Amino acid sequence: MVNYRKEIRKVITFAEPLDASIIMLHIVNAKENLPKAIAIETKLLKKTERIVKVKYLKRNLEQTLCDDINTAVKKIKPGLMVFFIHRSQPYWNAMFHPSNIKPFSFYAKIPILSFKK
Repeated sequence: MVNYRKEIRKVITFAEPLDASIIMLHIVNAKENLPKAIAIETKLLKKTERIVKVKYLKRNLEQTLCDDINTAVKKIKPGLMVFFIHRSQPYWNAMFHPSNIKPFSFYAKIPILSFKK
């Protein structure tokens, strides 16, 4: 959620020709203090003139991050997932590096689009 305003523009550019809806998911750590989803949705609508739904999912530390993402996928049922990968964060880089994305894509059973930050 650091650069979501900039990142969502890339997603909108991809989604608009397809007339696809957009849901922004953030998996929340227990210590994160985030604004209400409706506040972010309103800001994004004003800046992008596009409806973007925001969903938070609390991180379950007894599961892997992939399991948390799979839980969200089951609830949201997206047609495509888009990730923005922070190259300076080793865990994310390792997990979502292009060479590692293929097994995750099979696990999630939906297409994945990955942008580096």
